Formats: sequence, structure tokens, C-alpha cells
Amino acid sequence: MVRPSDILNFDDPMKPAVLDQFIELTGAESIPYLKKMLCCGAGLRMVDTEKSLKLVEMKLGYVEAAEADCMAVLCPYCMIQYDLTQRMIKREGGSNPQMPVLYYAEMLCLAMGMQPKELGLRLHRTSIEPVLKKLEMTA
Repeated sequence: MVRPSDILNFDDPMKPAVLDQFIELTGAESIPYLKKMLCCGAGLRMVDTEKSLKLVEMKLGYVEAAEADCMAVLCPYCMIQYDLTQRMIKREGGSNPQMPVLYYAEMLCLAMGMQPKELGLRLHRTSIEPVLKKLEMTA
């Protein structure tokens, strides 16, 4: 959402706040965490899958350490990296992350009263059931 910052001029590229504000508008809390601006590593994936997975594992570890219930993303590459590769990390002998990942638009739709089935949330690779349970919803 902020890259390339010199063209988009949308938010402060070093300390963006707009997505955090959007998240809070849904009624959720945006939690600060270490290395929040760390890239997901999707661009690195085709060149060095191992390093790409390490980036994902590291960032998910920071999100988990902050005790977040889920991770919100805007970018399709980030969604693939954070949702899909959690299984790959475990399979490759890394940690066993279980962090639910939602597109911001999915969060917004849930906040507006749409049902999880309408959004196809069952198609996520990492279960979002913990988030839905907290919201008292079911997929």
C-alpha cells in the first residue's frame, strides 16, 4: 500500500498508519509488533525459497509474540506468503505457526455483518477458526 512511496505518496513509508486506522474502524485492535515493516519475502521465493520461508517464519514469530489473534494483509503476495507457507515452514522442519491471516477486505466484510461462508473463508490454508470463535461465528 505504501510502495513505491515516491509515486503513491499515500502514507508515511517509514511509519505507515492508514492500515492500522482502517483495522481499528472494523472494531479490531491493531497491535504493534517488532519488524512490522519487514517484507514478506515473496519476491525472494523464486530465487531462494529457504530464505523466503525464514522471513515468513521470523515475521510470524513477531506477530505471535505480540499475542495477535490474526494478521491482516492487503497484498495478494503477502496473503500467499503468510497463509499458504505456514504449512511449508512446518514441513521443512521449522516452527509450527498457526497464525490466521485475513485480507483487510475480509475483516471489513465480517465487521459489516457478512457471514464467513459468504466470504469463502474456509478456503484459507491456515485455519481462521480461532478468530471466528472469538467473534462467535462459524465458517
